[in-house]
Amino acid sequence: MNDSLRTTEICHDPDDDSGDLIVDFSPDVPAYDLSLGESQDLELVNEAIVLKTIRHGDSES
Repeated sequence: MNDSLRTTEICHDPDDDSGDLIVDFSPDVPAYDLSLGESQDLELVNEAIVLKTIRHGDSES
């Protein structure tokens, strides 16, 4: 999927020293087949934050 959407969302630090970031997506952001509890890989690309879904059972090579 190469669909992209530029939006501004609210992020929270869970204050548990985990290094996690919680992003509250607004209702106009499509779910793109995300499931509750799935993780997102966060990467900075050309001054934009890019989210990639990490599916359960995926492994990086």
